[in-house]
Amino acid sequence: MKGMPKWAADLMGDAIAYQVGQGRTVQVPKVVWRRARRKSSSGAAYPTKGVVHISVGSDRLDAKLTLLHELAHIWAPPPGWTHSPAFWDLAWELYRWAKLPIQYVKQREGSYRKGALVAYHKSMKKEEEGA
Repeated sequence: MKGMPKWAADLMGDAIAYQVGQGRTVQVPKVVWRRARRKSSSGAAYPTKGVVHISVGSDRLDAKLTLLHELAHIWAPPPGWTHSPAFWDLAWELYRWAKLPIQYVKQREGSYRKGALVAYHKSMKKEEEGA
């Protein structure tokens, strides 16, 4: 976690503990953290190498979303590196667990991939059912 600010390291540690608490075995990835001169953040995950790259902008909410998005790539069942339904299910679970503003996440992820919106609606149904 070298180079990560404390809030990001704490978020990742808490996400790992949450996953373990859900009965899942998770890989602790190496995180390469870079600053970017923009508001938004971006990232890339390499599940077979256990590495996540984050270029973090000035918006902390966006950085949190990006970190959780990339962790979902590492932790989703193969092929986790793709934006598969299993990936999106896990990503939305993490966003809700972290209490990210869902409308923001929906807007941000919805502009990125249609599959994100399918998983969003699925997660809404689960929430309404109390699961």
